[in-house]
Amino acid sequence: MYYRMKTTFANGLGAFKSSIRSSNGINLVYENEKVRIEFLKEDLFRIKISQAGKFDENPSCSVIKIPSQKVSLKIKQDGKQIALISRELKLVINKNPFNIRAVRSDGTVVIEGFDWKKLKDDAYLSMNSGWLLRLKRNPDDMFLGLGEKTGGLDKSGRKYQMWNTDILSPESGSDVMPEVKQGDPGRDPSSQSFDPYYMSIPFYYKVSRKDKFAAAGFFFDNPSRGYFDLDGKDDYTVEFNAGQLTLYVFSGPSMKSILEDYSGITGRMELPPIWALGHHQCRWKVYTEKDVRELANNYRKLGIPCDTLWLDIDYMDGYRVFTWNRERFPDMKKLSDEMFAKGFRMITIVDPGVKYDPSYSACREGIKGDHFCRSANGSLFMGRVWPGQTVFPDFTQGKTREWWGRLNGEHAKKNGLAAIWNDMNEPATKDSDIADMRFDFSGENHPHERFHNEYATLMAMATKQGLEKAFPGKRTFILSRAGAPGIQRYAANWLGDNFSRWEHLWQSIPMSNGLSISGQPFVGSDIGGFAQACNPELLARWIMYAVLTPFCRNHNADKQGQEPWEMGDKVTDVYRKAVKLRYKLLPYIYTAFAESSRNGTPVMAPLSYYFQSDGKAYETDDQYMFGPDLLVAPVYKKGLKSRKVYLPEGGWYDFWTGKLINGGKTINVKAPLDIIPLFVRSGAVIPMLAEEIDSTVGLRPEEIELHVFAPSESGAFKSCLMEDDGETTDYRKGKYFETEFVLTRNGGGLSISAKTSGKGFSSFRRKRFNIALHDSGQELEFKDVIQLG
Repeated sequence: MYYRMKTTFANGLGAFKSSIRSSNGINLVYENEKVRIEFLKEDLFRIKISQAGKFDENPSCSVIKIPSQKVSLKIKQDGKQIALISRELKLVINKNPFNIRAVRSDGTVVIEGFDWKKLKDDAYLSMNSGWLLRLKRNPDDMFLGLGEKTGGLDKSGRKYQMWNTDILSPESGSDVMPEVKQGDPGRDPSSQSFDPYYMSIPFYYKVSRKDKFAAAGFFFDNPSRGYFDLDGKDDYTVEFNAGQLTLYVFSGPSMKSILEDYSGITGRMELPPIWALGHHQCRWKVYTEKDVRELANNYRKLGIPCDTLWLDIDYMDGYRVFTWNRERFPDMKKLSDEMFAKGFRMITIVDPGVKYDPSYSACREGIKGDHFCRSANGSLFMGRVWPGQTVFPDFTQGKTREWWGRLNGEHAKKNGLAAIWNDMNEPATKDSDIADMRFDFSGENHPHERFHNEYATLMAMATKQGLEKAFPGKRTFILSRAGAPGIQRYAANWLGDNFSRWEHLWQSIPMSNGLSISGQPFVGSDIGGFAQACNPELLARWIMYAVLTPFCRNHNADKQGQEPWEMGDKVTDVYRKAVKLRYKLLPYIYTAFAESSRNGTPVMAPLSYYFQSDGKAYETDDQYMFGPDLLVAPVYKKGLKSRKVYLPEGGWYDFWTGKLINGGKTINVKAPLDIIPLFVRSGAVIPMLAEEIDSTVGLRPEEIELHVFAPSESGAFKSCLMEDDGETTDYRKGKYFETEFVLTRNGGGLSISAKTSGKGFSSFRRKRFNIALHDSGQELEFKDVIQLG
């Protein structure tokens, strides 16, 4: 239920009573609550404020690893304040009233409670189970992150809510903030200002213009309904309806270090199977076995690479999960094997809603095992989704996750499926009050709000466990619509049900970037739009963009087909060219994913992530970096034949023409229908496949092309290539080859060297690197010295 605190009647912490030092911080006792402050690293600390005098040591499933670095910490205090001083930070706590202020060693501010100068009001207020934190900001501070949110990259000037929402459900309007009046675009789920959305990630960056774009990061480890009011000029507030305040403060000042620490705490994406990086085909349609064969044959006949075919809800018997309509699919395993022989893997949707029908095995097992959520009165909670009257698994219970995982594993293995697609997992339901759905976590009856935002993450956790048991030693792939911090450990996310509109193509750029810098690197939008009818130009522009995003899936629900051949020969040619480009770039893309799995680096990132001190980068939310070296500028307006592109400082090669351009300026770039403005950072070595393929099935390249983009100035430039079997978890045992390339320019001389690490793997077939030099006529003397060892 939407509720905002009336601060007039709220309470602060009350009078300061006492303090006692801990091994890595300090514990404070106030009249109304307790405060625990812990330094986890020299530049990272955590604040907890109790509720009713008790701390929740595990407030969510988001955190899996707490840094345990030994901190050199000094504590000083007098009658008014307490100072905690590490090598990197000075955190000052005002005793009465409670307030905080932290600065870096250079004096720049990391966090400051509102009213720090006057110190008359508490920074923290609470009422019943809810609380509110008031913080200081400068008028030109920028806010980035917050996961999946509409609008541009900078989230300043708006209010946001954390509550996973099925935005196209008729009930979604009840979750919109009351301040958004009827008729306002913010109440239209197809608008660029609708909020909340499918995912809730209470993590953000505050970037200070006045401090040379220094960034600080803030993660509120709280899965309850929350609100971020970022529309104030001098202050902003964070409010949650329940759950204690648990705040991680990352001092930065680089966004890269913040994301590395945040992803270390909440977990990182595991390296996915390489086929998951290919091109995916999906459609909400009543398919038959014959339709699937025709779909596969069309892709192969037209020479458009594709790795997977997806089945939406109509493959089931009466929308009962884990069942099949045998008239449409008499032998799914046989069909899956047939498709695999043609280079396709099969994937099906699995929703959490289980049809309430005691004669149906999943329902019967769930009731017998007490696996379903209950209402406040103890009866089974009933909702209504596709199969009609529906019950929902209680994923907070370990036994339920094990049961659900087993069902998924059996479903996949028996039917030859490669992956599972989780939808409707906000959770979404109709004709019932979702607030009455309860959770039996640890044998206690928890209110719905406690686990609503984590429901999808816990479902993905169960699904992953089941697939790992069914296919030991194999990597899993799960796609989820909803999620919370930590979802990246189990699943990729797509942006949900978008529309076939130009503004939705644009919206997917900052939305994907926002998710990427919020810890979820495996993201993408439905190519061409899910709802409404697409048109040829829109599909052509969307596919040229989508092949340069982490997740690349064509999906729609309209009666008009959105497959490329449905849009005519011209668009089919554009589509083919785009997808072939993605497959050509697979070694580069796979390497970017490998890097992300190690340190949290986003595969797709806003320019400001790589060019943090460039003010223009923050104003550019219609471009992004794909991997460390490709700059992408999609065309997202109807009828355009060119667009303006901002190039940050440094040298940039036009990918299509090879022309070298000096950055630090905005240029106009021609963009006919089959061209997306794409630039390569000078000094990069881009590994590409030498052969053309239509699927990753059986991919064992004997040659890798190294496209060397000569530096525009002297220096040494590093690039990488990750190679492994692309399917198993053997890479965890060191069974891979990772090659680091060093491209060195010294005046007019250019050389490349390489060093390889790793134990190798049995399916390795590469025999050679083929080097292609791009120097835009610089007439450099080039020496290729490849030293593997």
